[in-house]
Amino acid sequence: MELISESEDEDLKMEIISKPEHVNIDREIPEQNSLENIARIEGLYLKALIPEMQLIDTPKQDLIETCTYLENLQKLIIQQDSNQGILLLERIGRDISLYQHFIKHNESELQEDISFADTSILSGPSRRGSTLGLKHSSSRLSLKTTGTVPEMKDLQDEQLNTIPPGPTGIFRWSSFRELSLHLFENFKPTVFAVSSGIAIGTLDSKTVLYDLAQNHLATLQSPQEYGAVTALDICPDQTQVIVGFQSGHISLWDIRKRVLVKTIDPVDGGDGHLKGIAITHLAFNSRDVFYSANQQGAAYYHILYKRLVYSTFKSYRIHGRLKAPDEPDLINTTIYSMSPLLKGKVKFPGDSLSLVAVTSPFKLAILSMKPSPRIQHRIMWSSLNNEHAVEYSCTRWWVPTSNKYNSKRLPRLAFSFGRKLGVINLSSTMESAEDQSKKLVFNVACQTESESDITAIEWINSQFILCLTSDAKFEIYDSSNLKKIESVLISTHKPIENSWETSIPKVIPLHPSPQHNISSNFNRLFIMTDKEICFGSLLSWQDRLAVLIRTGNFKMAFQYGIALFEGEYPIVVLGVPADKEEREQIVADHLSGLILNLTSMSLSGISNQEDPSIYYDTAKLIIDTCISINKLDLIFGDIFERFVDVSLSSIFNDILQNLILNGTITSVPNPQIIQLMFENLKRENTSQLEQVLMLLDPKIMDLHNTVRLCKQWGFTNALIHVYNSGLMEFGLPVLEIIEKIDKNEGDSAQDLYTLFVYLAYILQGKAFPFGILEEDVANIAYKSIFGILCSPSFVLFEDNELKVGKEPWPYLFFLLEKDTVELLKVMGAVFDNSVLNSGISLQDDKHKDSLLITRHYIINVFLHLIESYSWSQLQLDAIYSFIARSYNKYRVYMNISKKKLMEIFNSLIASQINETTEERQIAVISLYEGGFIPERQESDKDRFLERFKEAKFWKLYEKSVLETGQYDLAIESYIADVNRKPSVFASIRKWISEGKPETVSLIKSTVQKRLPDLLDDTHEIVKLYEDLWANEHQDNIELLKDNPSLQYKYIGGLIGFKKSNGAGTPLYGKFLFDKYLELMCEIQPKSILKYLKWLDDIYTEEPYHLELVTSLCSKYKLNRVTIWLLEKSRNYMEAVDLYLEIFLVHLSETNSTLLDQPPRSDETALKKQKQKSYDMLNDIIRICELDIKNHLLWFKILDRICFALEETTGFLKDIKTLAMEACIAHLPVPKILIHLIESQPKAEFGKYRQLITHLLETTAYQKQTLEIALTLTNSFGFELYHEYIQKCKSSFHPSLGQCQLCRRLFHIKAMTIQEQQDKVVIFKCHHAFHSTCLVSALEKAQKVYGQDSFEDYELWCIICGKPSQVKFKGKQAEIQYEHNTETSSELTKFEKVEKYLEGKPKMSEIYNSLVVTLSKSALDEIQMNDSFLEEE
Repeated sequence: MELISESEDEDLKMEIISKPEHVNIDREIPEQNSLENIARIEGLYLKALIPEMQLIDTPKQDLIETCTYLENLQKLIIQQDSNQGILLLERIGRDISLYQHFIKHNESELQEDISFADTSILSGPSRRGSTLGLKHSSSRLSLKTTGTVPEMKDLQDEQLNTIPPGPTGIFRWSSFRELSLHLFENFKPTVFAVSSGIAIGTLDSKTVLYDLAQNHLATLQSPQEYGAVTALDICPDQTQVIVGFQSGHISLWDIRKRVLVKTIDPVDGGDGHLKGIAITHLAFNSRDVFYSANQQGAAYYHILYKRLVYSTFKSYRIHGRLKAPDEPDLINTTIYSMSPLLKGKVKFPGDSLSLVAVTSPFKLAILSMKPSPRIQHRIMWSSLNNEHAVEYSCTRWWVPTSNKYNSKRLPRLAFSFGRKLGVINLSSTMESAEDQSKKLVFNVACQTESESDITAIEWINSQFILCLTSDAKFEIYDSSNLKKIESVLISTHKPIENSWETSIPKVIPLHPSPQHNISSNFNRLFIMTDKEICFGSLLSWQDRLAVLIRTGNFKMAFQYGIALFEGEYPIVVLGVPADKEEREQIVADHLSGLILNLTSMSLSGISNQEDPSIYYDTAKLIIDTCISINKLDLIFGDIFERFVDVSLSSIFNDILQNLILNGTITSVPNPQIIQLMFENLKRENTSQLEQVLMLLDPKIMDLHNTVRLCKQWGFTNALIHVYNSGLMEFGLPVLEIIEKIDKNEGDSAQDLYTLFVYLAYILQGKAFPFGILEEDVANIAYKSIFGILCSPSFVLFEDNELKVGKEPWPYLFFLLEKDTVELLKVMGAVFDNSVLNSGISLQDDKHKDSLLITRHYIINVFLHLIESYSWSQLQLDAIYSFIARSYNKYRVYMNISKKKLMEIFNSLIASQINETTEERQIAVISLYEGGFIPERQESDKDRFLERFKEAKFWKLYEKSVLETGQYDLAIESYIADVNRKPSVFASIRKWISEGKPETVSLIKSTVQKRLPDLLDDTHEIVKLYEDLWANEHQDNIELLKDNPSLQYKYIGGLIGFKKSNGAGTPLYGKFLFDKYLELMCEIQPKSILKYLKWLDDIYTEEPYHLELVTSLCSKYKLNRVTIWLLEKSRNYMEAVDLYLEIFLVHLSETNSTLLDQPPRSDETALKKQKQKSYDMLNDIIRICELDIKNHLLWFKILDRICFALEETTGFLKDIKTLAMEACIAHLPVPKILIHLIESQPKAEFGKYRQLITHLLETTAYQKQTLEIALTLTNSFGFELYHEYIQKCKSSFHPSLGQCQLCRRLFHIKAMTIQEQQDKVVIFKCHHAFHSTCLVSALEKAQKVYGQDSFEDYELWCIICGKPSQVKFKGKQAEIQYEHNTETSSELTKFEKVEKYLEGKPKMSEIYNSLVVTLSKSALDEIQMNDSFLEEE
């Protein structure tokens, strides 16, 4: 027999198996007498295989051809008459059954079917190949003796235990009951792997194999000294299984022959997995290529080479570094996850590079193995998160399987770290246009954050990512945007969490991980719990809605259905078509059936005694759902009939009516529904009836009855809508409304307004009440309406002439007479319609003459009407103004005689109606702009100016006087015009900038003359003078002396302007503020105190004479202001004297009120008066405290209050007590007693007995209080001092007052400016550095160490040579560090470190030279091991 060469075999193993091109089968398959061996047939079989994930997208014809091809291969195997072909024959039979199953079922049925004959549902996105090539062992679990996998119909209920999902369930959970019973009775499982079969590792070094029919196939026994199975994986072609153990051993088994292919033993030292360190990750890349990682963080890439007699392998280290012989034990970081990117049918960037994603506590790295190991992409967690290291991290690849929907579908990597979740898209770009070489591009497409740490990740399919969190939840995200769709607790389906303890401490604590006991395979999630192995199947969207319906959650079911109809995914489901039209059709049809079922169920068994309103919510839900899925025919058909059958049409009508009113429904094709709705509204709510009529399409109504209804109820708007939209009649509504107004039927004012709105809409090409008319319809409308408005005679209406108004043009006259202004507004809008440029041709029925309606024609009609009838001046002003404006705007299209224009001009000027002044002025200006020039003689010039002035046409007046250079009159025109007065200053500036010196002089004199009139805007007038005539302020102030209020206003504006423009000190001297404050005392006295305080805050010194202003305030009896000024000038004695006088007067009034007040009177006013007294006393005391050493101030309080007041009321007694307590607090008691004796020599002792007793008691109390306070102060001071000493002892201090690297002193006087801005880093070992010096030294160390990155670790002392923890405080960093105090003093010199750096010796030599002896602390023994692919 011809053997397949090693190179051919390798090609079969490594190539991406794609769907075979179905060429001539007779040519591919040898003749019966051919000597092809079984190996050759197996190669042909492998080439013909279609990956399970692509079966859904494979055309039916390709599946049929492949089945035929495989059947011919079966025949060929039988002809070989060799026992070696039995297993291959069995495998081919399984695949034929699988393909036939797909031929019979469509995609949606397959996703709902949980038949285990469909092995594709159990093959993950990263797997390919056929079922496990295992021969069944005889056991009590075997259900069949044949080698084919049974279909679901062959499985009995006792074998597969399925739990129906609840209303919030995402999966339909099924348990491998028989398999679980056998497994947990005989073994203690640790980890498992699922492909087209199940491989389970146990605690006693065994690997148990099952098929998906729960048949126990084999138990692979490894030496028990290997310990527990800690990791395993099944080969993509289902022929091998690789097993890792707690001891560090790795075993490779041949599944078909059930023999051990190769064992990789751990090592005691050197390159390889260390003995006693558990293997935590195993993953196949292809048949003879796999990855491994142990708990210590060492990861390898293995390639197995098969020879005829023996097998060898070669391993490449891809993570971790070797320990030097003289180094202490390594403390490594670990690997959290390892996910290879397997080949698939679809070609994608990097598919030939053997990519693998690996995560550690510090980073994610994507490595390529071909042509040599290297890092393609790396993400430091610290760059995406504030945390430096994480305790959980996971990765999973999604491999595209089909180009059916998107030819550019590319691999995606889901990754997590801590609570963060992200997706990386893998693509490629051209490196250069010359060589067309491609470069891989890794783009973090989206990120999100979970509420808890993510402990496992699985792709359910290309759309959904499942995350297992640390709080036992399944969270499912949309992979396109990482929006969380659903979350569910998994208390009953929690995977086993393994933790393989070792005696070696770790940098980051390893938490028990469930990653090896959860696996997803094409919409199925497999989990091994501590009691069973089960799997969850995603529900189809129909099943998910059915579950909600069965549990009564109709509203939620319909909401989900509507979202799916719109292409959104509020729930995790399968079977929703990707095509928009197909999706909408299928979902809408399914929801329609649910709606009809709900309607029938809800409306069955209704009794007459029930309140119909209880069915309102159900009816609204049904109707809203139909609208959302565009099933309006269902509403107006079956649903309406069922509501009518149970006499609930009123509820249906109420809901439908609201939907019409809010614009959701615009057409009701069922006349019966409309009739019932109208009858209901006529009885209950006629106001909404018209709105409903206007919002519905009239074409579906009974137009005759609808028009009659509108006339009967006076629905003018609805009548217009029905005529326009239903009958395409636009003129009849005008006649209807005119007749109604003429007969004074209904609300004439409202009807007239509606008519004007209608005319404006239609004659501008708009539909009433909304929308745009089509061009041909608009032309019909123009002719119809203009034919009525511009008709010289009455027209026929309902077989009679509608005699309204007066001929000629009766209807235009009628509307013009009713409301001239509103009609002219309508005509102004109509004139903007471009159709009037060429005119609208009409046929006069009476005279058979053709009329051309243009703007000129309409203007002539208006002029004829003015001449024919008498009009009020207000109406004439409106008509003439309209004509004048139109003449200017459309003078190209109209021709008005100069005589008529002069008549219009004179009428507009002569009118004396003030309300139309501005409108008339605009009209006259329009005439001028339109080219009209009134005829006048030179002598008429002044007469025209006088007429403009009398008419208050100030704009025209200004224009006329400016032509002759009369700028004084132009300014007068601005002052006279209230609306234009604020803009006079801008005009003045313009005239001055353009004028001659004599012009400027004229303007200046006019401004100064009219200064009082221009002071309405003080800021602008002051600014004008500041910019043009800054030296004239004093003259202006003098000019206004006879008018103090204007003078006060001008000075205030001048002061305010200077301050707003940045004047920090007064620029005009203190006299200006003195004058202003004097005027303020006279004009606005209540504001002076507030203003003085404002000045005090603004200026550094008083901008006024303090003594003068104080005397002015005293003169005007502004006592509070005077007191404030005396206090400001530190004349506290006079301030207290004045304040006491005011206070005593107020006190006397308050006491009199207390004595005279009736017992039950209102006390609110009295309380305010008393509170004011207390406030005044406190204010006096405050002033005295400003000069606390002046005892005379306190003596005044004693004399005027304490000694002088008689306690006639309790209020006065309280005042005296407060005053005395204030004096006692600031004067010695003996001085008070002496002053009492000296000031009251003749007073009797009995009068002051109570006062003296109070003095003595207060003194005794103060003494005791001081003694207690002294005791407490001493105790508290001792505690503070002790705390201060302790903090000083615990702080870090540099061993030297200089940087250990640059030797610059740290003293502030010795530092440069740059050094002062730099940070100082102080380690616990007392070594101190400038941060820039330390970073520079670390960079040199990095180059020598050959590490990929130092970002995984915090700062470490370059002298002591070990990293440790850092605490940053402001611009300094305290670094806690435990080091050996016996470190050699010679090694603290940076020269020795630099010597080693320059020599570039081995890393171990540098490390040992820097650290002679190390403490046994775990933190001190941390090695920088978390780097990938250490460079040689």
